[in-house]
Amino acid sequence: MAQFKYKAKTFDNKTVRGVETADDLRDLQSVLKSQSLTLIRGRKLKESSTNPFFSLSRGIKKQDVVTFIRQLSVMVSAGISVDDAIDTLRAQVTTTAFKKVLTGVYEDLLKGNYLSDSFAKYPKIFPSFFKNMVYVGEVSGNLPYVLNKVADYYERDMRVKAKAKGAMTYPMFLLALILVVFVFLTVYIVPQFDEMFSELGGELPILTKIIVLISGFMQANYLKIIAAIVGTIIVLWVFFKTKPGRYVKDYLKLKIPLIKKINYSLITSRFARGLGVLISSGMLVIDAIETIGKLMDNVYFEKKFAYAVDEVKRGKRIARSVDNIKFFPKMLVEMILVGESTGSLDVVLEKTADYYDDLLEKTITQATASLEPILIIFAGGVVAVVILAIFLPMMSIMDLIK
Repeated sequence: MAQFKYKAKTFDNKTVRGVETADDLRDLQSVLKSQSLTLIRGRKLKESSTNPFFSLSRGIKKQDVVTFIRQLSVMVSAGISVDDAIDTLRAQVTTTAFKKVLTGVYEDLLKGNYLSDSFAKYPKIFPSFFKNMVYVGEVSGNLPYVLNKVADYYERDMRVKAKAKGAMTYPMFLLALILVVFVFLTVYIVPQFDEMFSELGGELPILTKIIVLISGFMQANYLKIIAAIVGTIIVLWVFFKTKPGRYVKDYLKLKIPLIKKINYSLITSRFARGLGVLISSGMLVIDAIETIGKLMDNVYFEKKFAYAVDEVKRGKRIARSVDNIKFFPKMLVEMILVGESTGSLDVVLEKTADYYDDLLEKTITQATASLEPILIIFAGGVVAVVILAIFLPMMSIMDLIK
């Protein structure tokens, strides 16, 4: 993704300028189209190590941004003007970097710029979904309602993501503990029995010999092992930051047993919630469909969903187009069909999202419950093997002493 400076026209032939994130000019044209803007010209901005977007985004937590959105929605709904609300909120913010951002937004508003255009200058802080929704609210004259919907969406989204991440915390901790115990027993305990046995002239059991060989290898090459582990982590981290790497990572999220159920449920819930919010806020259905694929935080899904977007653009029904990609459960497809038939798609989607939020919680609970016994058995097996490797020589030592 790159930053593009653009010049475009609104539906009422007004010229606007701004900065937007896109893959290329064609993608920029598509992004602007979802905002009801027609691209006149665009220019890719040169990347710089001193780019203010990168420096400003450091130290700004997502929770701070979500709290700001909620406070802004409350103040605007209470009848306070947008510029006064921003001015008040920037005075309350304790993070220096975020205060600078809000000061920049406030100064833009005083110059007569759209609120959405002001947010667009800070794409590392304010997501494109938020900026697009604000634009819809400004154009439709329904900004308080839209801000409230967006605040609800982000608060729910953060809770759901926190639950999904929390489900993996205990298993990861347990795996790390297993590794520490195995290394301690292998490197520090088993070698002592090797020395004792050598002094007594006995022969170690095969299992103990294998553990001793592993221990010797780890002691002799511990620097290389640490370097290999650190190097692998760095290589994977860098690779997953690239476009092919993100695709591979997101693909694996939907294929690895246990976590794939969580990720499928997470995307389904976010899709129903996000599409419902976009449509209920006044965005055209075709624009909402084009926007929603980019909000799922999964490149593999985004690429797969592009087929459904193309079908909707060709005039096919949303339910049929979504069903054709073979990703979502049948129930969601049927609910979309009901919503299209009754003309209440936004209401149906929000009700469906509530159902899938509950289902996601159950999926997380079930996945954690399934994973815990597997890890406990694995931990017990590892410890049992090492203890057996220690116990067998002890029995032999007792025989030698007798």
